[in-house]
Amino acid sequence: NNIKTGDEIFGSDPIGNYIPVKWKSISELNSEDIMLEVYPNPFNDSPEISYYLPLKSDVELIFYNNMGQEIDRVLFSTQESGQHQFRWNTRLIPPGLYYCELNAHFTSGLFVSRTLKLISVRP
Repeated sequence: NNIKTGDEIFGSDPIGNYIPVKWKSISELNSEDIMLEVYPNPFNDSPEISYYLPLKSDVELIFYNNMGQEIDRVLFSTQESGQHQFRWNTRLIPPGLYYCELNAHFTSGLFVSRTLKLISVRP
């Protein structure tokens, strides 16, 4: 299910939360075509970030703290379509709320950005 408001399309994640999917140019893709997940969440050490790309693209993952400050950035060279995983090393970050932003620059000219909330807990 998609909800369109202006230039943003909101799709739902596996538990029903609406997550914005920003389209810089319109295509036949919809929010279900771009998947971004984290496991486990909440996490206590190095969660796995999984994402699905429907098309070949350049990808970057940017991590922000709850103040909106960038704390980590991972750039990938061009990746083929399909499922991808990345394990984020969180040993040096304190417990708290974080955000992972996936930016995909498709060779077709489409740019998609998705953001996911992550919660770090430490004993």
